[in-house]
Amino acid sequence: MIKRINYTKRQKIKSEHIGVIVREVSGTYPIASVSVSLEEYKLPADAKVYVEAYRKASYMRVKLGTVAAHDPSRDFVMSEFASPEGVLFRVKVVGQSEGLTRNGPLLLAVADQISPSEGEEEDTEYEKLIRFVPEDLNGEIWRLDFEDGPMIQFERAYWEDRSSIVRSGWFFPLVLPTVLRESLRKALENDYRSTDDDDWRARWLRFAQSIPGDSSLPGEDDVEDWIDSKVAAFCRRQKMTDRFNPAVRQGGV
Repeated sequence: MIKRINYTKRQKIKSEHIGVIVREVSGTYPIASVSVSLEEYKLPADAKVYVEAYRKASYMRVKLGTVAAHDPSRDFVMSEFASPEGVLFRVKVVGQSEGLTRNGPLLLAVADQISPSEGEEEDTEYEKLIRFVPEDLNGEIWRLDFEDGPMIQFERAYWEDRSSIVRSGWFFPLVLPTVLRESLRKALENDYRSTDDDDWRARWLRFAQSIPGDSSLPGEDDVEDWIDSKVAAFCRRQKMTDRFNPAVRQGGV
């Protein structure tokens, strides 16, 4: 089991105190709208507040102001990203000169791995856990990647049609069980138990515990059987065979 020790007493900003909505704008870069509420945290008034967007090697940082004087809601152009797919966000509160360490300003509070909303219809719980990014896959249609958490890489040639493909009757029945199985396997790797509620592994394990069946986490020797039972229960709850059969009959596969 991996345990993390917080030597600096760094505060964890709760996910409900941060909102991120991303909008795609035709002919230009995506726009991110970020809201941050820090009232309940004991932080120096002059500490700086930043929001960072990242996806693999792409990264950008925007200063929101200070704890005492920051924009409660701020829009900015995501100029480092041609598309918003797969982008995650983090919010940092950084101390001024009195909080310096040998490596620079002291990180006082943070929220990480924040998935944005697209500002459209509400996604189902499991869809909120899945990110899609366009990639050149050299013949494959999709591939599962685990950089910064589970991410479905989607063949770039079909990217513009991804919404209709993903919402088709066959995509989720064929793809989602594998995504769930591999994500849970990765989340439980090395008997990992995260105490960070916003860690992607903790979110996936919470989701798995909400699936009918045993709500406890498995022991080291029971991982595969537990994952099998959760995937099977999830497929039954989502009526995967009912979704898939009509797609086959209608020539959707």
